[in-house]
Amino acid sequence: MEAYILGFCMRGMHINRNETDPTIKEENGCAHSAPITALNYHPAYQTKAQDFSKLFLTSSMDWSMKLWDSNDLKSPLLSFDTASDYILDLHWNPMVPHMFGCSDADGYVDIWDVLKDREIPRVHYLVEAKKGLCKMKWSPDAKKIAVGSTSGAISLLQVDKEYTQSSALNDDCVNLDRMFKGIQGKE
Repeated sequence: MEAYILGFCMRGMHINRNETDPTIKEENGCAHSAPITALNYHPAYQTKAQDFSKLFLTSSMDWSMKLWDSNDLKSPLLSFDTASDYILDLHWNPMVPHMFGCSDADGYVDIWDVLKDREIPRVHYLVEAKKGLCKMKWSPDAKKIAVGSTSGAISLLQVDKEYTQSSALNDDCVNLDRMFKGIQGKE
């Protein structure tokens, strides 16, 4: 069994090798041009044909987010570069495999749907103006997003039904898998 240990440095992402365990492989990649603020692996969905467990998102103080395949850290699968300030946290939607949310230092929560648009978020919602949202997390049923701000406030956002459930989970997973294979040139 191969094991990977992820670590972070000020200039990007790197994977540390454990000298005492030869099963751990080292891989390096320049992830961002500023400190990384969050990393989130794609959740495991109950489908037999697709495995998204090697995909993860990173966010950074370089105002970007990137989607990575942990089997190949040479370059990201996708880059999301439309933010107007630091991206402080991000998480995959626990119910919809092609959606994730992020929070930024300007007080916004964004919801992205990579199957519908990879250029702009589907939702761009101001929670608290000019107050950084340093933490965000979906509820297990994806009906709420909790955010914590730099001012010490906690906000609980009600999420529209459109973003809380997959209309056809298996179809969504197949389409997402097809999109990733297309990006990787495997289709």
